[in-house]
Amino acid sequence: MTLNFRMRQRSDEEGQYSLIDPDSMRVSWPGVGSEAVKTVLQGFRARMTDGEKFEPYSHTTIARFPGYIVLTPGEAPQFCSKEPPGEDE
Repeated sequence: MTLNFRMRQRSDEEGQYSLIDPDSMRVSWPGVGSEAVKTVLQGFRARMTDGEKFEPYSHTTIARFPGYIVLTPGEAPQFCSKEPPGEDE
């Protein structure tokens, strides 16, 4: 399963503020029916934070640049990577 979305970020001395555009969210899941994909997408949208989410720099580890891992206490690691240009533009 792959979740793609557009996100805007801004930074200050303490960390980053992120805002995900819910209308840009797309799920692809080979071998799974469209209704299941729609349900999963609705679940992702329902769990989104309203407004910006703050993440202190201390929670971020650079993996293979530009990829990184966010380690928020009490949550599963979030692995983030940039797809090559043109994949979902």
